[in-house]
Amino acid sequence: MLKECLDQVRKKAPVVHNITNYVTVNDVANVILACGGSPIMSDEPEDVADITSICGGLNINLDDNTTNGDQDSNTGNGDTATQPAKTLTPGAVVSSTSDTKTTVKDTKGILPDTVKFESKKVTDEKEVAKVADVVKDKIVGVKDVLIYELNLTDGTTQLHQLADKVQVTMDMPFALADNETIKVFRVDSDKLIACTSRVADGKLVFETDHFSTFAFVKVNTNAGTKAAPEGAAKTSDDSNMYMWLVIAMAGLGVSIAALMNRKKEQA
Repeated sequence: MLKECLDQVRKKAPVVHNITNYVTVNDVANVILACGGSPIMSDEPEDVADITSICGGLNINLDDNTTNGDQDSNTGNGDTATQPAKTLTPGAVVSSTSDTKTTVKDTKGILPDTVKFESKKVTDEKEVAKVADVVKDKIVGVKDVLIYELNLTDGTTQLHQLADKVQVTMDMPFALADNETIKVFRVDSDKLIACTSRVADGKLVFETDHFSTFAFVKVNTNAGTKAAPEGAAKTSDDSNMYMWLVIAMAGLGVSIAALMNRKKEQA
């Protein structure tokens, strides 16, 4: 049960509002980070309602509250926490602060109404080369790779894992020939998570429920299948072939033994 709870926290990465005394504030923040959440440590009375309304959790430590205003911060905070967070209207579109042509469409109304979106092309050569190597190792027919950082915040804290998918629309990162297409991947260390994507009205449209680093890959559609790396595990087809070979050999052995036994009986 505890493992399942922690897995859910890490998956959703909730923002947690904490009102605690200064003795434990650092420990509380570290524990929440270790569990996979994103802590906000604020005890300003005038900010309480706005912050709590956009958070996925509220933690109040009333023990030894000696800081000025802490008691005032707690007043009414529980009422705010029980009210639903203010979210965007379903279908609302948020433009990137750095590129207004890149937008996020919140089709289900899951993003906070204070959301900020930023898209930024990664230009650091080492970082681009690192991701490009991962892409070329896993994807066949790669012709070009562009890396972008797509970031969402609730106005103060980054939002990584969302409760559902949103739709991102951007200008085409590449010009495409007839035998080329674009694939979109979210980059997680040395893993590539494919995103459903399409080209509509000359724009690239894809869906994601997580915001971080993305790779946009131009691929030759006529390229063949990438061979398995040397030393890789056999495919399921090979395993099935060996299984049937073993069964056939066992069956042959039984048949020979039965035939020899019959000859002995006839002798």
